[in-house]
Amino acid sequence: MGNENDKRINKSKSGKNKNNNNNNNNNNNNNNNTSNNPAANSQKLPTQNINLNQNQNERINPYDQSKKQNNTQINQPPGNMGRPGGGLPPIAALSRSRTQIQNRNVITTKMLKDAFRTYCIDGDYLNRARFNDAIESIFRFDIPEMHYTHLCNKIYDLLDSSGDGKIQEDEFLEGLGNVLKNRSFRVLLTMMAMMSLPDKTRDYIEINEIKDFFYHSYVEGFKHLGWQIKRNPEEFKRNNLPVATIEQLGKWAQKFEKKIRDEIDNDFKQFDSNIGNSITFDQFENWLTRADRTIYIKYGNKNIKIATSLLPLDTIHYNESEKGLGSGAYPNI
Repeated sequence: MGNENDKRINKSKSGKNKNNNNNNNNNNNNNNNTSNNPAANSQKLPTQNINLNQNQNERINPYDQSKKQNNTQINQPPGNMGRPGGGLPPIAALSRSRTQIQNRNVITTKMLKDAFRTYCIDGDYLNRARFNDAIESIFRFDIPEMHYTHLCNKIYDLLDSSGDGKIQEDEFLEGLGNVLKNRSFRVLLTMMAMMSLPDKTRDYIEINEIKDFFYHSYVEGFKHLGWQIKRNPEEFKRNNLPVATIEQLGKWAQKFEKKIRDEIDNDFKQFDSNIGNSITFDQFENWLTRADRTIYIKYGNKNIKIATSLLPLDTIHYNESEKGLGSGAYPNI
């Protein structure tokens, strides 16, 4: 896996010239106008943060206020829909020692192994739901949520190197190990996750694929909120908030597809006014790291941050030792 990824990263440098030539041909008139107009160049603004919830008061309520709904409908107990993407009832969080809490930005190989063995099926593999549960147990830091997100579901497919629809222990350890210790691999895997059909031979990504990814991430983010409501509805009732179901929140979020696509489109225009229909790996990395790409969701006093890339893991140090620090984050299995 490592050699193949290194080749793709190196290949992107040669592919960049080819892709830029295509973009220049498609935008020839624009380039000429810009180069001859110093004022136009001076008006280029730095990339703005994508804020998918600019109008919180208007957008966060999943119900149309012009159509009053009675309390019976709003407070109807959620259906048995399970977690976003399917899954099991919540498993009790594995306790951390004080030493690990103080060193909360450290993840060890032992932690990965223990997480796999805690959630694996028949001691052999993780399905999609158990993979998300394992991710939730590992990344309990002050970073955007990754479990049960569109990003995590795409990463599951990418780490399944055997293509059998299951994550074996070697795939889990090798994949997450590379993610944690290699920043270029984090960027590469993020780009592949945003592709409609991940292609190991491609060193570019279509802009429309990125728009699709952010839209689906937004919808999955509200399903994530729906699961938290389902898990603890009394918390929301106490704050006089509707006990919305996962399905209701998901359908509500779909209304903003055009707005989300337009915001991503505007963001790329600010990044490069002459951007074409696709960008290379190097361009993607530059765009991804220039601003906060997190999706923020606020519902009453509940604040949720949804990851759209693997870059939040930049704050985590990976210790490949078996013992790690202190007594370990997870009990021995």
